[in-house]
Amino acid sequence: MLGHQAHRELFKQLADSGNLAHGYLFGGPEGIGKRTFAYSLGSYLEGQDFEIPTRALTDYLEISSDETGKIGIAQIRAFQESISGRPVMSQYRVGVVNDAHTLTEEAQDALLKTAEEMPEQGVIILVTSDPLGISQTLRSRLQHIDFTDPIKEEEIAIWLNQECGVTKKDSITLAKRSFGRPGLAWRMQFDIPLKERLTAAQKLLSASSNTASSVIKEYLAEAGDNFQLSQFLDAMAIVLSWNRPVHGAAWHKLMKARELAAKTAINPRIHLLDIIQTLSK
Repeated sequence: MLGHQAHRELFKQLADSGNLAHGYLFGGPEGIGKRTFAYSLGSYLEGQDFEIPTRALTDYLEISSDETGKIGIAQIRAFQESISGRPVMSQYRVGVVNDAHTLTEEAQDALLKTAEEMPEQGVIILVTSDPLGISQTLRSRLQHIDFTDPIKEEEIAIWLNQECGVTKKDSITLAKRSFGRPGLAWRMQFDIPLKERLTAAQKLLSASSNTASSVIKEYLAEAGDNFQLSQFLDAMAIVLSWNRPVHGAAWHKLMKARELAAKTAINPRIHLLDIIQTLSK
């Protein structure tokens, strides 16, 4: 398994001694490997191997946000019913809530009861890049595991090349541009919509202040109804981070636009143009 050796040793000891807690919060940057580690833990509990299995795990359940970008009460109720059963192949039944910061308030309240009353052979893991997006009451019922240490570029490059079939040259480039986040490196290679956004972001960020307006207009027309400002700003942030040092003023405006876009509908053309003009100064 890629990286996180210390975490593997810790959870191996806990599992082997029967001392796993019944609730964990895996927190750290997006793409660092939190969700993958949760799955590999399920693999170890079921087959004594942290490597990702080729078959589906029997005693592992995972839920994520739906098409609305939220995890609602209906999903949590079904989740609660499933993880309450006894394990079949493993000593524990593992339930994972991915992107746990997208839980609605009602869903968090329901999940609190689960965290407090987990069955003896059950483990619940909340995976999130934004721990503060989860209520303090729910967080206090979980043991926090930090996933902030980046994976070495060399490890990511080898993994991409040997396990994912990426060429050596592209593996090295992706590893460098992922800043220690193997999940992001993988997505930059295989997530076609993200690749398209990154290409568009590169084109826009390399535009002059005189041509930026027409570049933005052209891209928005091509994207049409599929355009989501938050996703495009995330792609711009990735591209901006490739060049060090990062342009501080442009980064600040990008983050402010990202914050606004998450809360309300804003005019993308105005904010994107403002970022490009700031870069040109």
